[in-house]
Amino acid sequence: MPLTKWPRPKYQFIKMMIPPIGNLLLDLADYFIGSQVATIQQVLLLFGPPLLLAFITDRVTNLTRNQASRIFGVKPFIYGTFVGICVHECAHALACIAFGFKILEFKAFQPTPDGTLGHVTYEVDERSKLQSSEIVFFASRELWR
Repeated sequence: MPLTKWPRPKYQFIKMMIPPIGNLLLDLADYFIGSQVATIQQVLLLFGPPLLLAFITDRVTNLTRNQASRIFGVKPFIYGTFVGICVHECAHALACIAFGFKILEFKAFQPTPDGTLGHVTYEVDERSKLQSSEIVFFASRELWR
């Protein structure tokens, strides 16, 4: 039987079902896309300004450091940052103490040819759940430099 000669009740049933299904799919797609756009907007509003500020601060710091090294040389610049380096390494040592890490070696200021200015060497107790979780935080410190 050709489609044009379908009995009227079947045609009405199909005609009544297709638009709601079509609208439902469009509504679901609209909801999904709208929620994704809203999520991206909220993430950008939350993290965008601090990341932009960190990027600008990093650029200014690098430019200042490079200019100071060119003008005064590397050694005066390194020794001029002595206080900041000591405070930085002390903060690492305090974090180790706070989380129960055993400090093996602490050098607040010891410039080396490879560019290391100070360091804290610590030991991790693998049985400690606190230390196991904090090691991820400590290991990610290179991302924040």
